[in-house]
Amino acid sequence: MEYSGLLGYLATGTVSLVTGYGLKRLEPASRLVFWNPHSFLFRLVPPAPQGQAQPPQAMLLQTNTLIVQNIGRKPAEKIEIIHQRRPDHFQFATATNYAEATTPTGEHVIQVESLGKGEILSLQLLSYVNPPVLAGVRSKDGHAKGIAINIQRVLPKAVRLSLLTLTVIGAIAVAYGVARASMHAWDVLAQQQTQQK
Repeated sequence: MEYSGLLGYLATGTVSLVTGYGLKRLEPASRLVFWNPHSFLFRLVPPAPQGQAQPPQAMLLQTNTLIVQNIGRKPAEKIEIIHQRRPDHFQFATATNYAEATTPTGEHVIQVESLGKGEILSLQLLSYVNPPVLAGVRSKDGHAKGIAINIQRVLPKAVRLSLLTLTVIGAIAVAYGVARASMHAWDVLAQQQTQQK
């Protein structure tokens, strides 16, 4: 009797933990991701001034883009874009209120108050002395995840509709097959039970 009571308590506790974890995962939250769609290094050689045989020293100019997106179901708050040191020049592609700060260890922090559900920040960087070394992106809810991207061709609408139609037909066929197999298994079990009686 005591053994079954202990099992009941363990089962209740396990179900409670799993349910609590599931509800926490389903709760709306912000989720930041970031990626760097491009980075390019220009080598600029200015023309030699009249009368000088040797041209001036070449200058390296680097351009970068950093995209930050909130793919969560809730607005992200207190976003921080952290670089190891301040980039030479940066600008957001759209009008964005931001503040700058420096950590005690010298990292440069760009602070944005909030980023709505599905909203994107595009940070353009131009460097000639200090290349932008990204140390991280985070919000009040935690660190952003860096994702790899790949440019993909957009197929014509007719092709996309054809693929969607084939996918739906395939899903219906699979559901039909599973239903038929389940009904067959049910019939076999019912026949076995009647034979045992």
